[in-house]
Amino acid sequence: MPSDVVIASPAELAPFRLFRTTVTAIDRSRPTIVRVTLGGDCLRRFGRGGLDQRIKLFFPRIDDATGRALPLPELGPDLFDADGAGEDTAFARLRAIMSAPGAPHVRTYTVRRIDRDGTALDVDLVAHGTTSPSARWLAQVRPGDPLTVLGPDEMSAGRLGGIEWRPGAASSILIAGDETALPAIAGILEQGGVPAGARVRIVVEAPDLRDLDDLRAPSGWTVVRLARPEDIAPGSLLSDAVRTLLADEPGFLRGEATGEDGAETSDEDVVWDLAADHLDGGGYAWLAGEASAVTGLRRHLVRELGVDKSRVSFMGYWRAGREGA
Repeated sequence: MPSDVVIASPAELAPFRLFRTTVTAIDRSRPTIVRVTLGGDCLRRFGRGGLDQRIKLFFPRIDDATGRALPLPELGPDLFDADGAGEDTAFARLRAIMSAPGAPHVRTYTVRRIDRDGTALDVDLVAHGTTSPSARWLAQVRPGDPLTVLGPDEMSAGRLGGIEWRPGAASSILIAGDETALPAIAGILEQGGVPAGARVRIVVEAPDLRDLDDLRAPSGWTVVRLARPEDIAPGSLLSDAVRTLLADEPGFLRGEATGEDGAETSDEDVVWDLAADHLDGGGYAWLAGEASAVTGLRRHLVRELGVDKSRVSFMGYWRAGREGA
């Protein structure tokens, strides 16, 4: 590192940084989901927020002639902590680099697992189509290949961003998602993200039931697993199952209004709403997956069932018909 670079204090560090990792393993044992394990000493600084932690992967462009990844452009020494740059400055630098010729494709994913000593990061990718940046990368990736990740910085004194799970002290919880939400759902269940004593209903949809083998819930929780035929629109089985489940348990998600509207955000042209912080009892719904499906479910909960919108988080992870993931 150049001698004139000043490293910021934890209070000045942006909550995210770049991690230059190496692919150490590729697991293709499930029909639709590919698990990529990443390694590198840099991961010792990777934030351990867990739950539904979002990250960004920098997929290199693929050479049409060779079918192999092209080298990434230089991303600088440490965009997110060199010379004490704040978060806004660091992101401005990153945007400038990403607009340069040959810039990688940046896509959002969820951490599946980060081991305690920071030596391995698992990311599950859904094998959708053949022409998207992720699909082209998966078709040629090998152990030893590099992959740059934008993720949470454990050394930052600020609140780690990218975590939307916020049940507070909810007493009844609905979790619903498709195959793109499985890493987040599994992380929430494994890391104790559910309040003690809460009644929990989980509905998950994937192209094949074997894709759901990684999902394990405690006894006593209701888990509905759905295999989606090829001729069925993504999210339709999920939506029908949630509606049926809630029709059988009227009032499951009811609760007093919090006085908060939650927070609206946007990521890659997909808009979602987040529940209010610090729910005190009552219901909480976490919905993630295909954008139109989860938007329709949220509308059903709020408009038709009367669930207060501050008790619903819904995230459109992708859009059907758009190979952007």
